[in-house]
Amino acid sequence: MHIDKDIQQWSAPAGAEMEVVRARMGVCGLAGHFHDRWSIGVILRGVCSFHSGGREHTATRAELFIIPPYEVHYCSAASEDVVYQVMYLADARLAAVAPRLKRMVEGGPLRTRALPAALLRMLQAISGEAADEAALALAFGQLDQFFDAPPAPPAKAAHPLQDALHRQWPQALDLAALEQNTVYSRWHAVRTFQRQIGLSPRLYLRQLRALKARYLLQQGKPLAEVASALHFSDQAHFSRVFKGVFGVSPGKLQRVMLGKTGAREAAGPTPD
Repeated sequence: MHIDKDIQQWSAPAGAEMEVVRARMGVCGLAGHFHDRWSIGVILRGVCSFHSGGREHTATRAELFIIPPYEVHYCSAASEDVVYQVMYLADARLAAVAPRLKRMVEGGPLRTRALPAALLRMLQAISGEAADEAALALAFGQLDQFFDAPPAPPAKAAHPLQDALHRQWPQALDLAALEQNTVYSRWHAVRTFQRQIGLSPRLYLRQLRALKARYLLQQGKPLAEVASALHFSDQAHFSRVFKGVFGVSPGKLQRVMLGKTGAREAAGPTPD
C-alpha cells in the first residue's frame, strides 16, 4: 500500500501547452487544491473519488475525468491501488482540439464520461512529447464527438480578489492591503472569496505560486532559490505547500521532470 503519491512520469516540454503525468495515488489522496490548466485524465488501475464542480464523482477505468482550470477539488483513492494518467492542457489548446467538450464542462456539472476502450487507449498513448501533437489532435477530435454542442455559457465573472491575485502573484504582496482594496470591505472580500473559490485568499496565493514553481524546477533551479523567488518564508514552507498541490515534494518532482529517477521509478506502472 502506497501512503504517499508516487509520480513516475511528468512530461512537460519547455513552453508546451500540454503536460502529461502518470502517477500512483496515495491512500490519503489530496485536500482542496487546483491546477492552472485543464486536468483531463484516465484511470489505469483502480477507482478514484473526487469532489469537483460542487458534486461528488467516481472515476473508473472505463471513464474520462476532466476538471477545469482553477477549480478547487479534492480527491481520494476509492480502491487500494489507484494508478492514473492525466494531461494538463492549456485552455486555448483544449478550445482548439475539443471545443464541444470544453463548453460542456464549463456549462454544467459534467466531470466524468464513459468512453469506448479504443478511445481510452488512444488517450493513454499520448505521452506529452512534441511528436504527440498529431496523436493529441486525433484522439481529442474523436473524443469531442461524444459531447453535445450547447451554446457557449455566459462568462463566469472572476472574484475581484482572485483577479488581483492572478495579476500580482509574482510580487511580494501585502495580502491584507490587497483584500482591502477590492470593491468589497476586506472581511467581505475574504468571506466571499472563500465561499466562491473554496480556499482562503492566503492559501490560494500560496498554491498559485506553488503551481508556477514547477517551471523553475524544470530548469533545475535549487529548491531554496525557487522558494525565495516565489516569496515563501523558507524552503520547508515551500515544500509543505507544494506537496499539498502535487502530492509529492518539489525535490521528487524535479528529479522526475529532469529524468533523474531510478530505473524502477522511471519505468512507471503497467496498466492491468
